[in-house]
Amino acid sequence: MSNSATISTRIDPKIKAGAAKVVEGLGLDLASVIRAFTTQIYLRRSIPLDLSYPEKDELNDESLQAIEWANDYDVSTSDRKIKNAEQLFSEIGL
Repeated sequence: MSNSATISTRIDPKIKAGAAKVVEGLGLDLASVIRAFTTQIYLRRSIPLDLSYPEKDELNDESLQAIEWANDYDVSTSDRKIKNAEQLFSEIGL
């Protein structure tokens, strides 16, 4: 008997790639994050995240500008890497 089970799911390739990029930036891999997420569901007996959109009023102007910049930033055509928050703020003019 195996000590593990397999979960298979279909997901948009862009979402998978984007999520992988985020977690890899934190030194993790997508499989580890999915295991941690499912473990938290089991331990808490609930889904451990907020499934609602933040209210626009909850975001400050700097956050909104950073989100807009990130949405417009094309990683595939840029050689530049953002190394820290100061560089990001400089890039978006804050």
